[in-house]
Amino acid sequence: MTYTILGRVIPKQYLSMGVLGLLGGVAVYSTRGKPGPRTVDDAKKSVPINAGSREEEVLETAAPKH
Repeated sequence: MTYTILGRVIPKQYLSMGVLGLLGGVAVYSTRGKPGPRTVDDAKKSVPINAGSREEEVLETAAPKH
């Protein structure tokens, strides 16, 4: 079966592939999300240390990294 759109004959499989491709493109574009920090230093700068005192801040920065 074919459809006539703007005076041109278009097969139904082309229309269905176009619709599926459009839906896939919209899904990928909408789920990309916001880009995160690119380096470890950027990640450390973006996460503030919420320490109640100077000793807590020293403890959090000196804690062993797992």
